[in-house]
Amino acid sequence: MYYVGIDGGGTNTRACILNEKKEIIGIGKSGPSSIDTVDIKVTMQSFNEAIMQVFQENKIENPQIASIFIGVGGVLMDSSKDYVRNEVKKLPYIMSDALIGVENDVYAAHLGGLGNRPGICLIVGTGSVAFGIDEDNKTHRAGGYGYQEGDAGSSYDLGKKTTQHLARVFDGRREKTAFAEDVFTSLEISGLDELMDFIMSYHLDRTKTAQLAKFVTKHADLGDFYARKICDEATDELVLCVEAVYKILSLKNKELAIIGSLGNTPGYFRTQLEAKIKQIADFHIHAPITEPVIGAALKAYQDGHK
Repeated sequence: MYYVGIDGGGTNTRACILNEKKEIIGIGKSGPSSIDTVDIKVTMQSFNEAIMQVFQENKIENPQIASIFIGVGGVLMDSSKDYVRNEVKKLPYIMSDALIGVENDVYAAHLGGLGNRPGICLIVGTGSVAFGIDEDNKTHRAGGYGYQEGDAGSSYDLGKKTTQHLARVFDGRREKTAFAEDVFTSLEISGLDELMDFIMSYHLDRTKTAQLAKFVTKHADLGDFYARKICDEATDELVLCVEAVYKILSLKNKELAIIGSLGNTPGYFRTQLEAKIKQIADFHIHAPITEPVIGAALKAYQDGHK
């Protein structure tokens, strides 16, 4: 029997599989699976591809999964958890009596980021959310309502503000600096037709929009005023999330794990974020202890051996 942890986000999905000896036999990777980003059929396809990648690489035929813990973006209410759980039951290798845990991906992030110790995890990736657990097992989260609400401080947020900035540069409301010039050149935007095609194609595509964040951080590091302004606004929003969680909880262990490439890449964005968090309390800030997907797999193993 096998035990599976899944970490599903707006950009990619990972599946970690453990055997009966609690050994990691592999980690598979596939496309996006957040249910607020893609259709449930795509979600299930991504789950299946990531899982089967591991089984195929290990030449395992007719595998049986006894327990699976899924942390996936877009899951907030019990109804959405049940929806995903019922779809997962249909996978051929899920045992009829398998334990199927489904939570928002922030739970998997906390499991990996803090080793399930009390503290706060701050996800700063395609989306954004702060989630904390204190010594009394009280929990609170701030943000993470999906890109429709804004995902303030996330890569999507940076990308959306980049789109707005380009429109203002194009018609002269803002000066053209190296930041805008780089995006215009890279995306081959030279006229109104190309600009409108760009705006419309990115408008409802969260993943594509989030990919624009790399231009913001690149030029913020180079000192561009507009890129830094976007970063400053984003980090202010992330700090509001951390502060909201901190005020609700009674944390003795002031530990905070930042999860996601945007929040952990050295440069202007991360420097500003950490400095602002330190103004709330003297947090010990670090990258995740282990990967969310491994934390999820260990949770699945633990649940399957109770």
